[in-house]
Amino acid sequence: MGNGTTDNAVPRARGYDAVGEVSMKRLERWQAEKIHAAIRPHLAYLYRLRNRMDETGMHKTTLYRLVCETFDATHALYGELHSLACPSGNGRKADEQ
Repeated sequence: MGNGTTDNAVPRARGYDAVGEVSMKRLERWQAEKIHAAIRPHLAYLYRLRNRMDETGMHKTTLYRLVCETFDATHALYGELHSLACPSGNGRKADEQ
């Protein structure tokens, strides 16, 4: 848009790079551990909810699809945070933290 704003006119938040993705270099290991621990109960709830919906015949509803998408996204986030919280996770050496 020529005036220095993004297409949706939302300014970039501090800690985000030029394409709007957070830089994981700024997330400390202890922060990843804390977020990872906070997400775990929510992930477990979504897992149980998805299974209950499947067992009760709600697997063809829009809500079920949204629960599945939310579970998948939360699980991906949980896995990424686990890798970041490990001393040498995700192919990084421990001294590169």
